[in-house]
Amino acid sequence: MTRAPAKILLISGEIESGKTTTLTKVLERISGLNIIVRGVLSPPVIMGQEKTAINILDLSTGETRQLAILNNGKAGGIHTKRWQFDETVLAWGNEILSRSVPCDLLVVDELGPLEFNRNEGFVNGLKAIDSGQFHAALVVVRPSLLESALQRWPGAEVFEVNRQAQAEYVKRIITAIENLVNV
Repeated sequence: MTRAPAKILLISGEIESGKTTTLTKVLERISGLNIIVRGVLSPPVIMGQEKTAINILDLSTGETRQLAILNNGKAGGIHTKRWQFDETVLAWGNEILSRSVPCDLLVVDELGPLEFNRNEGFVNGLKAIDSGQFHAALVVVRPSLLESALQRWPGAEVFEVNRQAQAEYVKRIITAIENLVNV
């Protein structure tokens, strides 16, 4: 069976719009298909109703580690205005991403200002996507960085998600993946 060339599917949306939740639902729905899925998912840690940390999940092994905590203003090392990153876990995530290709479906959740603006964070995610050694890549990118992502990957398809239409986006993304990997 002939497979389509590599395609990048960008999942974008504002903070708390359901990007990772959409991605998680897609992965749950395709789990029974004969698709080799590799990469990282970054689920939030919720305390009460507040996102207090970010985990990282290795999609090949199921291992999870805590990637970031809320920045308390005393941040050293790698951080953004909102998050303080554990540098050893970032290195672990980069190792996962460096061995994620080739595969059928590459997942990189998420590429943000660390990667696009500072050459930090999941830089091996950028390299894995650039390699094209997959049939489809699901990549989470914030709207403010979409232009940068589309300059780097001009043929990428964008899915701008929101919680209200999440079920529809999940269906559309699954259809796109099925068409790309010919399952």
